[in-house]
Parts: sequence; C-alpha cells; structure tokens
Amino acid sequence: MKVFITGSNGLVGYSLRSVIQNIFEKSESIPDIEYVFSARTDLDLMNEHAVNSRFEQERPDIVVHLASRVGGLFDNIENNYTMLTTNSRLNMNIIEACKKYNVKCLINVLSTCIFPANAKHPLRSKNIYDGESHSSNRGYAMSKQLLHTASKILSKTTDTKVINLIPTNLYGIHDNYNIKTGHVIPALINKILIAKRECSSLFVSGDGKDIRQFLHAEDLSRVIVEFIKKFKSGKLDSFTDCIVSPPKNKRITIKGLVELLCHTMGYDGDVVYVPNDKNITGQKSKISDDKELRKHFKDFQLTPLKEGLKRTCDYVMSVDPNILRR
Repeated sequence: MKVFITGSNGLVGYSLRSVIQNIFEKSESIPDIEYVFSARTDLDLMNEHAVNSRFEQERPDIVVHLASRVGGLFDNIENNYTMLTTNSRLNMNIIEACKKYNVKCLINVLSTCIFPANAKHPLRSKNIYDGESHSSNRGYAMSKQLLHTASKILSKTTDTKVINLIPTNLYGIHDNYNIKTGHVIPALINKILIAKRECSSLFVSGDGKDIRQFLHAEDLSRVIVEFIKKFKSGKLDSFTDCIVSPPKNKRITIKGLVELLCHTMGYDGDVVYVPNDKNITGQKSKISDDKELRKHFKDFQLTPLKEGLKRTCDYVMSVDPNILRR
C-alpha cells in the first residue's frame, strides 16, 4: 500500500515524517506501507498537469493532503483573496487527481476557522455551513469549505473514502516563527526571544482576552496514522468528519498563553497589551472539544499544552536564531 503526502515540509508534514520514522524504527518486521513525501520543491500543486503526472507515476492508494497556503491573523487579513484562490486551485487539483487515478482514500486537513463566526460552542462538524466564517480569514475558510464539499461529492460518486480532519489551532517545533505571517504561538515565541535579547518590554497586540485551544502537531500526525490503520482494517465509513481538539475545558486566553510562554522561556520583563492601529481582530472565542475524536479513538492521549510548549520552546532556544526569520 502506498501513501502519498502533500505539504511534507510544513508544520504537520515534518511532524508526520517524525511520527512515521519512529514507527519504522520500532517495527520488528518490514512495514507493508510505503510513504511518499512531497513538497512544493518537487511538485507544484497549482500546476494541474504536474499533479496528474505525479499521480500517474506514484499511483497512490491513500493521499494525505496537508499542503496549504497558511498564515496568522494579519497575513490572512492582508491576503484574503490569495488565500482563497491559491488554496482553492491546489485543493481542486488534488481532488481531480484522486478521482482520475482511483485513489482509495483521501485524508484532508481542514481547520476550525471554516465554522461560522457565530457558531455555537463547542463546535460540531455538522454545523460547518450554518453561517459565514469570520471576515478575518474568510478566504482561507471558504477554500477549505470547497475542499470539504468537493471531497464529500467525490466520496458519493466514486469508491474513494474521505476523512476530513478538523484540528483546532496547531503548534509545534517546525512552525513558521515569522512575527508578521506566523500563527500566534510561534510569533509570540519569536517576540519573547527578541525582548529577552534586547532587554525590552514585550508588546502584544490586542487585549489578551481572546480564548483559544491549541493542539500539538504531533498529536494530529498520530491521528492521521491511526486513520490510515483504520482504513487498512476496513473499518472506515465512506465519508468521515472529525474535529481534533483537546477537551473544551482545556482552553486558554491569549493573556494566559503569554504568561505561560514567558514563564517557560524565562522572560520576566514587562508585558504590554496594545490595540493594533488598524483595529484588526479575530474571533473572540473559538471552542471545540474531543467528542468526535473519542468516537473513533477512545483512549487517544493528547499532549498537555504546558508540555508541548516546553518542547517547542526548548527546540527554538537551541537552534540558530536565523531559523526564526523565515
């Protein structure tokens, strides 16, 4: 069985490589799954001909679609149109190739941002289309809704089984630490490093009251592997949505996150919360739970936030600072 993975140089892609490598190292027999990792350096997913040629060459049984144009709050707001068009095109090229080359199983990674801005909490996958997503990341959200809709139709009109994983906010060591384009945790880590180095105050946009949940990328990678096993065992429905999240009580304000990061990284300077000059805000609260995950994997163990942040911060503080400027 061959598994073809897109976006293998991204946050989840790197993590999935590590998880799979550990499985191979611990196996006492020859694994019966071949994993093929692909990144933008060897395959342009915006090029339909290139995608079809690669699928013709690989003939994968399973496709794990991780590739996506992603960014933090400000990057999404400034590039809403690009987020929509780029992701829609590459997503549809993957769907079309899965259809053309009779892929047996497609695993997509979506995002909780696809839910309506006024969605009821905790989030449920059945409520994806109950309203408009938040304006701050609507382009990205709509591209993921398109992927969800197209893959559902694919599962109904072909023999391809589809799994849509919907993780809450992801973080991990192979993140994008750019302050302007990165997500909240890696951007804050970089800011704290700079504040420590320059013995300056730490400036954080907003009031710190927004509420979020965070999921370690390695946990999502392990969920992907578990769903591959489930497909192999023949115990998978034709179409599955699954929110991947900690329990709903494992939530934290941005202020609480900042305090935890400062403690973890040994920063004891002043923290100043400032409104941004463009009055740009994201959703005030976005809460999901682990109910859908537990339906499939009752005893799955998630990494506690404190532990995951320590692992991430320890890694960052041990590498060349230039890695944070990408």
